This record gives sequence, C-alpha cells and structure tokens, in this order.
Amino acid sequence: MPILTFGLCLTRCSAAFRSGDKIVYFAFIGWTFVMENSLQDLDYVEDGFGRRMYYKYTPAELESDSPLLVILHGHTFNAKPSRYKNKDVNVLAPIDNFGVDACGSWWLGERGDFFVRDLLQKLIIEKRKKTNGKLFFWGSSMGGFGALIHGLDLAADAVYANIPQIRLLGSTYSERGMKKFFEPIFSGLDSSPYNNLVEYMSFVLQRKEVSDLPLFFIAQSRFDYDSYLEEQSLYFFKACVDWGVNVHYEVFPEKGHSLMMPANEAIDKMLRYFASDNPEGVEERLPLLQKVIFGVMNFSVLCRSTRAYKVAREDYESYKRKVLDEERLATREVIFFDYTVPSFLQSHRRLLKDGVLLRLNIAISDQLPERLRKRFDVLVDRYPEAFNIKVVGESESHNWSEVIGEELKKVTDNFSIGSDDLVFANFRLDDDDLLSDQFFSRLADYVDHRYEGFYVTFPKGFVGVYDGLYKSFYCINKPYLAIGLSKICRYCCLTDKVETDSPVVTEVSHTKIVEDSKTILDSSFEAYIWTMHKFSDTRSVDRNGEQSMDKINRFVIDNELNEKSEQEVGEIFSGLFSDN
Repeated sequence: MPILTFGLCLTRCSAAFRSGDKIVYFAFIGWTFVMENSLQDLDYVEDGFGRRMYYKYTPAELESDSPLLVILHGHTFNAKPSRYKNKDVNVLAPIDNFGVDACGSWWLGERGDFFVRDLLQKLIIEKRKKTNGKLFFWGSSMGGFGALIHGLDLAADAVYANIPQIRLLGSTYSERGMKKFFEPIFSGLDSSPYNNLVEYMSFVLQRKEVSDLPLFFIAQSRFDYDSYLEEQSLYFFKACVDWGVNVHYEVFPEKGHSLMMPANEAIDKMLRYFASDNPEGVEERLPLLQKVIFGVMNFSVLCRSTRAYKVAREDYESYKRKVLDEERLATREVIFFDYTVPSFLQSHRRLLKDGVLLRLNIAISDQLPERLRKRFDVLVDRYPEAFNIKVVGESESHNWSEVIGEELKKVTDNFSIGSDDLVFANFRLDDDDLLSDQFFSRLADYVDHRYEGFYVTFPKGFVGVYDGLYKSFYCINKPYLAIGLSKICRYCCLTDKVETDSPVVTEVSHTKIVEDSKTILDSSFEAYIWTMHKFSDTRSVDRNGEQSMDKINRFVIDNELNEKSEQEVGEIFSGLFSDN
C-alpha cells in the first residue's frame, strides 16, 4: 500500500470511501497526509454474504510458541499501529472498513447486524489455533472499544485500550457529533448490550468468574472531549473496582484525543506483565517498580584515550593485539555467556517479581570479532529488559554517566514508578568475574533513601582458578575489591536528573573510596568469584605478559587462602559449578 507524505500544516480531519475491493483513506493529522490504497494486496476472511474483513498477519519466529496480539485501529484507518513488529509475538491487524463513510463500525457491524464482530472473532479463533493460546488486544478510541468487547468475548489475557469509548449512544460524546456514526450500528434494534461496555461486562460476569476476565490497561488524557473522561474511561474503571476486576488505569495530564504513548511502547508495557514461563501469566505480572540496579561492565573495550596500555608498559598496538587475542577472548566469552548470563537472568527474573529491575550495561569494542559481536546482539534481542549493549570505537570514550542517564529515562518511560524519586544502585563487574545470586538480593536491601550517597562493598567471596573450566576455589575476604562495588543513588523523575554526586561507581578508584566516602562493608555472605586464569588482566604477570598458573598458585599461598569444595561454591552460585 503506497504511503504519500507531504509537508502540509493542516487541522485534524478525515474522510474515506470504498470502491469494490479498494478503500482509500485520507487522514490529515498535523503535518502528515496518508493515503492507504488497494486492499487486494491483503488477505481476508469472508462470510456467506461475500462481506470481507481484510487483515495483515505477521507470524512470530516461533509461531506455535508465541502469543497472538490483535491490533484494532480507530475511527478511519491508520496504518501506523499495524506496523508493530516483535519476533516473539504473532501480530494480527484487521481493518474495519464498514459503517458510515467506510470509516468503521466500532468492530460490530451495520443496521443491527453484527457481522463485523463475527468476522473478526472467526479470524482471531483461526489464527489463535496456530499460537501458544495466549491472546492480547491493543486498540485506540474506536479500536479501544473493540478491544474491550472482543477481549471480553474471547477471554483474552490482557487488553490495552487507549482513550476508549465505553458508552456510545446517549453519551455527551455521541450528542456532540458522533451520533451519526453510532446510530447506524444499532438501527433496527430497540437496545443492545454493546452500546454500554459496563452493562456488557455485567452481562459477561453472569456467565464467567471475575478471574476469567482479561487484565485491562486503560490510558486516558486528563482533558479529552467534554465529559469524556467521566462518562467513558473513568466510568469503566469504577465498575472494575466495584466488581473486583483487575485493571491498570492511567490518566495522562494532557489535552486531546490521541495516543497517550506510542503503540509499540504501550504494547510492550502490557506484554511485560506476562513475560514469564508461568502458564497462568497473571500471577507473574510485574508489580509497581520500586528500585533499579544497574551493572556496568567493559568487555574487552579498546580506547586510545585510556591509560590501560600505558599502565601495562607497552605501546597501544601491542596492547590491542593482546586484548584481541583469540584465546584471551575465548576464555572471557565462555565465562560470560556460560556462567554470568544464566546466573544474572535468574536473579533478574526473581527480583522483577518484587518490583526490582536488574539490568546489566555492557560496553564492547567495535574491534571484537563479528561472530562475538553477534552473540551480544542476540543477547539483547532475547532479553531486552536485562541487558543493554553499547558498542565503543577506539577513538571514543564512553561515558557511563550518560549511559545510566539514558537508561533511567527508559525506565521511567516504560515502567510505573512508585514515587517522584527513584532510588537506584550501580555496581561494577569485570567480564571474567562472577556475582552470586545472594549479592543481588543483599544489594537490593541497600537500595533505599537512607543509604543515598553510600558506596557498598562486599568483601567476602572466592578466588576461582580457571583453566578451561573452574578447577579450584579458595575463600577470600578483601575489603574495597572492585568486584561488585556499588553506589546508592537517587533519580528525580520530575526533572529527569540524578541528584546524587558522582553517581557512577567507576568514577572513583575502588582502592580510594574509603578515604573520603561513606562506605558500607557487608561480609555476611559470599558475594563473588574473583576469576584467575592465564589471561587475567590483574595480578603480576610473567615475562610473556600472561598470568601463569604458577603465579596464581603463589598468590593463593602468599595470601594463605583456604580451599573450598566445588559443591559448596556451586550451592552458593545456584549450582552452576557443581554441574560443570
């Protein structure tokens, strides 16, 4: 379907006409003129009278293992929401080109014949059979009305309705100009339960339990049309509260009748509540976000402006060859992807249930082998809430303060926050060290207003000797170690600013924080595995510039470290090591 865009400054208006199998829509919205043409290019479902509902269907990568999302457009067609893409979601975007001027029949039908309802539900049932059975709706205005109705009829898991109509005929909205569109839907009928969705939900509840109803997400502008908030979305919300129906109601302090947030953001917000392996879904919904924990990691980052190669007493090109050495990278790749990632994801999922977002920000060099860079791309594609990747060039100097600022803005844009201030922590982690599950639980306890500005260090852990696999472990208690060093900070959601001085933990040397900083030392549990191997960047090096096993053994002896059994370490680190 061709899309034509012109630079015109026009007021909001719309028109449409239908001709055979073609429908042309004109929508003047701000600066954009959009023409959608030729429905013959689309698939359709047809009833016995030859009436067709056209649609676009985009299957997920794993169609049978993914949910179905139905996107319903508003009065007069708008193609934008139908462009939503998600490789983990089957997306169905039908078109309601019936009703007055072919602008839509509120997903019901014409003259008391609800054939549009029947066509849509036939289509959804057909597509749903190909999926994992979970069903979601998104719709705006007329589409919100349709999403609520069909979500109720088809027992959807959740429905996101943006500025939806709830009452049609008899409302102020109807009397102020929409009556000419509403009356033809119900002409010939004395009354219809579809005219009032609160009444229709009451009818549904005579046949179903409250727990059988979808989770409703309602988004509404504070200053919509006259009496719109009170007679439409707020009216529906109050009924949900009275009947114990689960609902998320959000009023945005804005004027107008439009999208309160982009469709893709609203849909992703809804889907997050069901992003778990629990088949019941509802029990695993994301609660109100209370805290955020960010990790910062440099994965073999190269930058000419750093002092790393100077400290290593070598020229930059020699340093670069060493950092990009295949065997060195292979060691870090295995430790990160086989140990850090599964352990981190386990903690991420567990904490998310308690309203704590755990997220790891990783800087990687653009000089890494393409195969390895693709592994990081796949990681973010699969787990976008848990990982963020920043690719850094040799001539660049990445600023963790800027990265964390951007991340905090994303959090406030995509999550519900419990107050105007968000307390967060950030911790450092090297690409070949590991943190225990208990580390994240304990750190979350310190993410509190009382500890704003404090550094937190967890001295107790293990040295892990790695040579293709973890061969042995030793107990160690080392205050102010860089591994897991954290800082507690505060972010003001109203101003989009971090209010804590020097908020990023990497801005201060871990060996000097005790000199002029407030610091908490918690040695009540084993927090980390400090990995030592022949490619370690720390400890003394041999003449070849590598960390030999002899040097590591001497470090163990010199520091009088006591060996710990693999089984005991495995239990602390969720069994990751005892099974290897």
